[in-house]
Amino acid sequence: MHDGQTQGIGQSAQDGFQPQGFDGRLIQRRREVRRGIGGRVIEALVLLSALAVAIRLPARRDKATDPFRLRLPHVPVANRRQVLCGIATFCAGITATSFVLALGPSLLARLLDVRSPLLAGGMACAMFFSAVGVQFAVRQWPVARIFAASAAATVLAMASLALAIHASLVPALVASALLAGAGQGLGQLGGLTLIGLHVPDRHRAQSNAVLNIGGYIPAGLLPVATGYLIDAVGLASGATLFALVLAIGALVGGTWAVHCAET
Repeated sequence: MHDGQTQGIGQSAQDGFQPQGFDGRLIQRRREVRRGIGGRVIEALVLLSALAVAIRLPARRDKATDPFRLRLPHVPVANRRQVLCGIATFCAGITATSFVLALGPSLLARLLDVRSPLLAGGMACAMFFSAVGVQFAVRQWPVARIFAASAAATVLAMASLALAIHASLVPALVASALLAGAGQGLGQLGGLTLIGLHVPDRHRAQSNAVLNIGGYIPAGLLPVATGYLIDAVGLASGATLFALVLAIGALVGGTWAVHCAET
């Protein structure tokens, strides 16, 4: 009798303890499973609908029987000068922004003793906002003035970079990033404007591709080469030499681009 009462009391205690918490979690889990199943069913229906539409599309048959070959984009001979004008300024600006992205955090940490990832990320974000915003600000300018402003912004960016390195000034490095973004945005705007004004419609896409290729090749190679140089001579000396070379290149390329745009 006593044992039976004890077992009954224990069983009642267990039954009274479990239902609310256990059953509540079980019900919540079932709801989550149902929501997940419903979402996956909707996703599957959308994908099946897209597949049905794709299957019903007419097959495109190319007349050419030659095997597939990769080809470089082609720019008409009469328009190559305009594309090169854009490359001359755009490549300097985007190379400057590439350097800030690649080695800006190292400059902040090792030279300026600032290790905040928020500052490095915010600086990069502001740099690209600068590149976009300046394009809206000068969209009514003549192309020659845009090229001149792009070259000036890139040269000033490199001067601010050198100042930040040798004077240990964080605001100078932030100013360098903003000016580099402006140089990139202005160079890209000027190049695309020239292409839109002079290149025929059927060749504009390929000309845009050449403009981007011409800009991104030095933007990839020069910061990497600077990284190897920094390993050899030190961060301050390598970054200063990079700033000097890029400033000279931006000045020469910008001068030539302005001359081409005016003639």
